[in-house]
Amino acid sequence: MSAVDCRALYFTAPGKIEIREEPPPSPEEGELILQSCLQGISPGTERLMFTGNFPRGMQSDPAIDGFSGSFDYPFRYGYINVAVDDIGRRFFAFRDHVTRFTARPEELIPLPDSMNNETALLIPHTETALSIVHDLNPHLGDRVLISGAGIVGTLTAELLDRYQGCKVTVVDPLPDKVRFFDTERIAFFTSTGEVPGYGNFDAAVDASAAAAGLQSCIDGVGFEGRVVAASWFGDREVGLNLGRNFHRKRLKLISSQVSHIGPSIGSLWNKERRMHLTLQIVESMRRLDLITARFPLSRSIDAFTLITTADMSVGLIALDPEE
Repeated sequence: MSAVDCRALYFTAPGKIEIREEPPPSPEEGELILQSCLQGISPGTERLMFTGNFPRGMQSDPAIDGFSGSFDYPFRYGYINVAVDDIGRRFFAFRDHVTRFTARPEELIPLPDSMNNETALLIPHTETALSIVHDLNPHLGDRVLISGAGIVGTLTAELLDRYQGCKVTVVDPLPDKVRFFDTERIAFFTSTGEVPGYGNFDAAVDASAAAAGLQSCIDGVGFEGRVVAASWFGDREVGLNLGRNFHRKRLKLISSQVSHIGPSIGSLWNKERRMHLTLQIVESMRRLDLITARFPLSRSIDAFTLITTADMSVGLIALDPEE
């Protein structure tokens, strides 16, 4: 790939993408030019973009969506990009699937020499998991149920077990996802009917992207239990049964979204502090097993076809811009 080559992935219609040639980026004053080294496809969110299950016309949040504009075809999307500047410094950028781009230094996250490009792909999901833990506000020894063993659910389980002293149980209908867990520390089941103590958990997190998963969290906690709804459903309507014990148990249903920091954790927390902690966690865990496939950018359609398979047993997919 030449130094001036610039290609970008566009979502053009449900089930369709294109790799388009772009003009070389022209930096404004104070901006850096960066060359992408490695990118990641988030199987949850980007699956919705590929299949068309997102609210049309919704305005993007450039801080987390990797682009500025509205969600209307054709559009670029993505937020996992490891890149290098012209003097060899490596950064993580919340940018879409583009091979060359400009950014201001404050928009970039410098990467330590000890962190390789593959590990850096896990930064945004780890930050999301940390945000979920902060919103859940767990107590030492809490019994926590997690629905969904995708990347976010798995990382949330790890944070709660390793750093919060919680007893974590994960439920996912796909039995092969047990490979992501040390079952001596974190219990794994494929059905809530198998879970000891179901209905009496202190707290729960839904990371399943399925209405049934969120319902299982609501049904799985006990009196005054807390449920964090971490899944993004796009434009899909979600039906819940709140007439069983929801009111009688005095349950608390909490939304979680990584672009903001809730005031409940204190005014001394900000995004810079959270990102600094995120980098420490990513380096300490090094969960490269969550990267389950790698494709060149030119074969992106194969990557997106993979994440729409019925079993959804894949984790993060790496895209290599070099060919």
